[in-house]
Amino acid sequence: MKHQKFVDEEELKELFWNRYKQREIPLKHLFNASINKESIDLLTLETMIDGQSKIYSFVFSIKDIRSVLSKAEANLKYANKSWIVIPIEKEKAVNNRYLIQLEEMKHIGVIGVKKPNGFYKRFYSPKDQESPESLSLAFDLFDKELDFRED
Repeated sequence: MKHQKFVDEEELKELFWNRYKQREIPLKHLFNASINKESIDLLTLETMIDGQSKIYSFVFSIKDIRSVLSKAEANLKYANKSWIVIPIEKEKAVNNRYLIQLEEMKHIGVIGVKKPNGFYKRFYSPKDQESPESLSLAFDLFDKELDFRED
């Protein structure tokens, strides 16, 4: 079965977000968050079942997995884990080319999104890191930011 192609990252982001925010985990989010002159496509503050708050970063790409891998790695300074969100048809490429690298990085995961319904699948699930070096900056951003959304 042939997959429908995404037009751009914005379409990918919108379809993914519309599905992701339906989960039962309370969350706040910021699109295009800016920390220390770095831009993060999507930053979420999520409250887990045990009451702990976690920050996750998301990077979206419809083409170049390698470049977003380095961006996801840079985002780990501010997040407990970082996700790369790509079209679902890239799963084979991820498994064939990047799986070993992802396992070594530990805290970066990959999510594939299907068009047109936004269904998503985790290709690789990362582990949380406990104390990212600049996590407090991300928490501060949610405290200061008037523009965040609470869903």
